[in-house]
Amino acid sequence: MIRASRTLVMVGCILGTALAAGIFAYRALDSGIAVAIEDKSAKMSSATVVSAARFQAEDNVGVQAEELYRICFTIDGLDQIRPSIRSQYEAAEHKRESASGPRCKITGVRSAARARAGDKIQVVYLLENDNQIDITSIRVFGADIGPEGVTYSGSGKVR
Repeated sequence: MIRASRTLVMVGCILGTALAAGIFAYRALDSGIAVAIEDKSAKMSSATVVSAARFQAEDNVGVQAEELYRICFTIDGLDQIRPSIRSQYEAAEHKRESASGPRCKITGVRSAARARAGDKIQVVYLLENDNQIDITSIRVFGADIGPEGVTYSGSGKVR
């Protein structure tokens, strides 16, 4: 009888330990998935217009419109990125901006023509590998001017 009780207690301990380990592993996995989803979700920030002007296209820049406008801007902050990785993205964006200048977008959307240096616009972005930021949408005075159009760095290189 005592031997059977000991066996039952031992089996119970083993099952309890396995259950606790399973719960711990599930929570760790669930937490990791939540962080991955958070990092891959679209984020929004304000941006400051550096310049906005009509754009004369010498070549086909991929935008079909009678008039084209170029709007250049800098992202105001990356506050929606979790703190543990934010500084890496901020450093990469500062390095990109120092090397290439502000981000620019060529568009046929007329609201871009009303933008002036210092105006605030909204940008939606995704986090990419190597701490890069991919601008997926730009809103100027309520009008969405992305993703169609061509985005390029301030150096004038179309990408």
